[in-house]
Parts: sequence; structure tokens; C-alpha cells
Amino acid sequence: MAINASQHSMIWVGASDMSNAETGVNRLGSYMGVMGQSEPDMSGAPAQVDSGDLMSANLYGQRLVALAQKMSAA
Repeated sequence: MAINASQHSMIWVGASDMSNAETGVNRLGSYMGVMGQSEPDMSGAPAQVDSGDLMSANLYGQRLVALAQKMSAA
């Protein structure tokens, strides 16, 4: 996806957070973007996403907002 973005003059924003076992941030070790995982549950109950994955997504959203603010100020 990053190569495709480059080919079409788009900007790819990767995840910048290193894996942190204490907080669970980026526990799956993805740096091209954010990944989340839930435990398999065949009961039909809604999926429960890991709290570290949710924190990773929140931090990524903050990163995107900061970049958008920098770009709009230029």
C-alpha cells in the first residue's frame, strides 16, 4: 500500500510506536499501519478487541490529526 500511495502522489502515514509489552501498544508489531486482533469466539457475541490494540488505534489517530494540522498550516 505504501508503494501504491507513492505511485499516485499520496502520503502514507505509518505507525510510529514501538511494541510495548507493558501497555500493549503495537503488540502485534505492525509499522505500516495499525492492526487489531480479537480472540476467536464462536458464541456469536460481539468481538472484544484487545485494549492495547485500541490504544494503538487511538495513538495512530492522534498522529494523523497532528500531520493534518501541520499540512493545513503550510
